[in-house]
Amino acid sequence: MSNSPDMPWLVQAWQALQHRLDGGKLPHAWLITAEAGVGKRTWADHAAHMLVCGQSPAPCGQCRQCQLVAGGSHPDIRAYGPENRSRVIKVSQIRELIGFAMTSPQVSHRKVAIIDRADQLNPSAANALLKTLEEPPEDLVLILLQECGRPILPTIRSRCQVMTLPAPGPGQALVWLQEA
Repeated sequence: MSNSPDMPWLVQAWQALQHRLDGGKLPHAWLITAEAGVGKRTWADHAAHMLVCGQSPAPCGQCRQCQLVAGGSHPDIRAYGPENRSRVIKVSQIRELIGFAMTSPQVSHRKVAIIDRADQLNPSAANALLKTLEEPPEDLVLILLQECGRPILPTIRSRCQVMTLPAPGPGQALVWLQEA
């Protein structure tokens, strides 16, 4: 797939997203689960880029959306995760996400919110997120990242399309590391 980060073990996952995007069958929330170090955040960042680009196949790398993403300043993409040495995502962060979710997209046709380490939501934050998962705005896509083996509320999991990212095989990992 062109314009994708060089992680060949994730290409099928990006292609699955592109297929859903092209078919107009995009879920409002994804739960991306994988082992630590596989590239969950890289997948999510690239997926967010694909979701705000107006071209197909996305990302085109040429449009205004792609230029904003490349500059690290796209106003319709937000990421949330544990802050400042905290091990949890706090309810104040989820309230900020909810505020972002309720606004109109600024420059794209949709907004994307990434929750890095969704398995680290404190109980209040997890409960606050449920309302948005149950009644999501039409123009919002949530991408929740979970490390394999870490618990996440079943009520959150049940409201998301779950995708498990594969780990690279030993040969694939060795080639990738040698090229890096």
